[in-house]
Amino acid sequence: MPAGAVVSVTIYITEGRIKTYAGLSARRAERIKTVRKQTPWGQADGAEELAPGIISYSTSSHGGIWLSAERRKALNYDKNWLNTAEWWEEDCDWAVPYYFFAADILAHGKAYKFDSNLRAAIETVRRFHPEFLERMAA
Repeated sequence: MPAGAVVSVTIYITEGRIKTYAGLSARRAERIKTVRKQTPWGQADGAEELAPGIISYSTSSHGGIWLSAERRKALNYDKNWLNTAEWWEEDCDWAVPYYFFAADILAHGKAYKFDSNLRAAIETVRRFHPEFLERMAA
């Protein structure tokens, strides 16, 4: 789709309701479609791209970070609550990809309170993923 194109997107929301968004930029339309993602915690109701291939999803009950295949390969670590490198839950595991890809997240410029989140990520990794922190130091 050409940059700057204006499109309409129809998405199906829970309980059969339909919502149409008209006159959107192609980028915004793609973001809305992204929210329809099924997560380990249910249907996503919110999504924020932290960097290409790194999306923070939320549901009505929980959430976490999803990594693309390229990002999973770069991370090369899957020791988390879900035993997968694709999904990183929001309580303790989110910190691993956030810390590892911090430079990309900062460069993308969309992360809310990046500095305080990075400090929290480092502390969370130290506490719940010390083997990953050791690997990063090596």
